[in-house]
Amino acid sequence: MWYPLTGFYFKVEVDGIAGTVDNSFKEVGGLSMEVSSDEIKEGGNNLVLQVPGRMKAQNLVLKRGVVPIQSPLMTWVENTIKSDYSSPITLKTIIVKLLNDKGVPLLTWTFKDVRPVKYQVADFDSQKSEVLVETMEFAYSSYTRAYAG
Repeated sequence: MWYPLTGFYFKVEVDGIAGTVDNSFKEVGGLSMEVSSDEIKEGGNNLVLQVPGRMKAQNLVLKRGVVPIQSPLMTWVENTIKSDYSSPITLKTIIVKLLNDKGVPLLTWTFKDVRPVKYQVADFDSQKSEVLVETMEFAYSSYTRAYAG
């Protein structure tokens, strides 16, 4: 029997980077793609045809609490974003797994040729007692979605 999936139990794996800190995220976003529509005005009448254009995917967005240690993930993010491109940047693969209640993957998204494009820390606010969150945004060349079983 199948049921709608919940989105709170997931795992993120970054190629070549292991460790609890670098694989613990509170939120994953940007799992979206769309096809633009190009308009072609037909001659001789007032018709406008819409034809499929290019496929565009949003950036992968990962959010987690800020930790007071330097980690391999943050080193990669900072080095890539600060790069002057005088030497090649390192591209990685990021895998996001949606898990069932036993920790078994139900769906897996694999992002290829990933590179960091944005890093942001949430605003400091003395009126709130919330976890300070950092956001990492990644561009990628393609992704695939695989189903369990």
